[in-house]
Amino acid sequence: QARLINPRETITGQFARYRVWASIALGVSLLVAGLVAVLRYGFPDGLHVVTAPLFAILCAISGAFVLGVTINFFAIMALFLVFAIGADYAIFTSESRQHGTQTATRFAVFLSLISSVLAFGLLATSSVPVVNAIGTIISIGLISAWVLSYWMCAGHKGNDQRTTHPQSRGHQ
Repeated sequence: QARLINPRETITGQFARYRVWASIALGVSLLVAGLVAVLRYGFPDGLHVVTAPLFAILCAISGAFVLGVTINFFAIMALFLVFAIGADYAIFTSESRQHGTQTATRFAVFLSLISSVLAFGLLATSSVPVVNAIGTIISIGLISAWVLSYWMCAGHKGNDQRTTHPQSRGHQ
């Protein structure tokens, strides 16, 4: 009645199932975020807010493929960070336009990008494949998210048509 258990095969199979469920959860998160963004910013501006991190995820996956990084469970978890931080970049960029704070927001988001890329870029230099995958995917994804959020969200007006700082309205 003894049964041989191959620990490597068991763990690999478990992480493969986790990867599938994590991928589904990421897709559902993107759909929910898209709905919330459209409710906040209207259509099509809300789609721009969620499309920027979505395309950043696609860029990260493509970059990982080109660099030979395996897309495993941990890589999918890294894509959640790309989505979350990329969505922050897109929201900050969109909101800064509405409130007339584009220059300060661009600078703040850029500093955030630099610190994140430095931290995760160091992980990308690791010889441990899982650590390397996390660092590579997040670094590529965040750079893509930063470029895409500025490109896709800086020009939208949103539902609130305020595009200047309240103190500068008298100077128009």
